[in-house]
Amino acid sequence: MILALDFDGVAGDTSFEVFLISYNTYLKFFDTKLFGGKPFTFEKLNFFKKKKKEHAMFNYLVSYARTADENVLNLYLIDNGIKINNLSDFKKIRAKFEPKLKDFYNEFYKQRKILQKDMKEWAKLAIPYKKIVSAANKLKKQYKLVILTNKNTGAVYPQAMHFKLKITKKDIFDTSMGNNKREKLKLISKKFKTQFKDIIFVDDILENLTDTKSLGITTMLASWFQNDKEQMQQAKELGITLLTQDNFYNTIKEKLK
Repeated sequence: MILALDFDGVAGDTSFEVFLISYNTYLKFFDTKLFGGKPFTFEKLNFFKKKKKEHAMFNYLVSYARTADENVLNLYLIDNGIKINNLSDFKKIRAKFEPKLKDFYNEFYKQRKILQKDMKEWAKLAIPYKKIVSAANKLKKQYKLVILTNKNTGAVYPQAMHFKLKITKKDIFDTSMGNNKREKLKLISKKFKTQFKDIIFVDDILENLTDTKSLGITTMLASWFQNDKEQMQQAKELGITLLTQDNFYNTIKEKLK
């Protein structure tokens, strides 16, 4: 059997790192006074750590954003005080910026590489979910563990090593394979010659699970990062298992019986 985990919001809280890079990218396209209109550097770490309100707003919006370009868009929403109540609201704003999304995406990864010049300090921006990492490492004895992510391996692998998650680069299915997780799960099924019914997929974004459930895989929503009551209720109604950090290990282990 295969256990396919999303990375951000499942294995660790990387939201602060994504928040900072999204902000630096945002500055390249918009005139703003947000945070003084100056880019993040490690020397300004304490200043940005104090921006808890904006970081919390960003985390809320991350539950709708699936890719780097959409995370940059989140800064536009915060900067302009635009309220998003549901996925439909988010998609309407996204459509307005469709011609610029590719530019947002490419610049985001340029900005990440700039911060990665100090790899040690960059890695510290992400925080592991220790219970999940420990459980995933134990489950490796019974499952083939893969990471299914819309980030690139150059970001995921160093963070996974920082988290002490036992994963190899070849088992990271990243953005180079596209950002459609349904198609990536098809690739995983084919590569490992595994039927969909023998794949468990854990993600913290409900839309990724609703897109993939019809393949016949077991879908589980990670609730420990940023999921509101409405999304969790929707997951229940769709037959998607709700996971907590406390029930993660036993719930997945039970699937072997």
